[in-house]
Amino acid sequence: MPALDMGNSTSAPTNFFLNPALAPKIFDIFSDANPMLIARISDDTGLNMSSAGIGHQMSISIDKDQNFTDVSSRYTPDSDGSPAGTILYQLPELTAGNHTATLKVWDTGGNSTSATIDFFVNPDLAPKIFDIYSDANPATTEANFYVNHNRPDAMLTVKIEIFDFNGTLMWTSETSGRADMYASAPVTWNLTTTSGSKVSRGIYLYRATISSGGKSSSLTKRLAVAPQ
Repeated sequence: MPALDMGNSTSAPTNFFLNPALAPKIFDIFSDANPMLIARISDDTGLNMSSAGIGHQMSISIDKDQNFTDVSSRYTPDSDGSPAGTILYQLPELTAGNHTATLKVWDTGGNSTSATIDFFVNPDLAPKIFDIYSDANPATTEANFYVNHNRPDAMLTVKIEIFDFNGTLMWTSETSGRADMYASAPVTWNLTTTSGSKVSRGIYLYRATISSGGKSSSLTKRLAVAPQ
């Protein structure tokens, strides 16, 4: 029987584990008017990916009055060939307030299971940074900065600023584009100032700011630069 692991697209990645023998658990989530349902699904034999059969398609129900049966087209299988993968389904624009989403999946043996999530739509919800990090700390040649946020698949402006410990702005980068899931594309700093000079060893502050729809969120952390 298929198993589900559902999260949500607009708050910190909260896992939803469903044992088919247990009743679904419900988490409160907060969303803008265009939420995306994100779910992990797996089965020990095989998932039914057909969209032609009546009644056995993957489906999503919203508030029990909207039903979507094209869910399998938004499924991406895992690269290791196992009968598991991820669903990324963009829900329609929803009114402000409480809503319920139910995902139902079938396996190739005719077994099904479902999971339900209650969530709240806030059209004025601001973007939020959950975490920022560098793949090198201390950094010796370059640092790639990643921003985890609550705007998967949204158009975002990502700004990274580097300050020395006296608060002097050393370098800045600003990019705009569509977010990939919960993390922005990496922003690379080659350990130089805006004028192109190599920075000296020491402790620096890096600040990330994401902006969308006229609202923004910032977070600052430390980065060590080692001798090159």
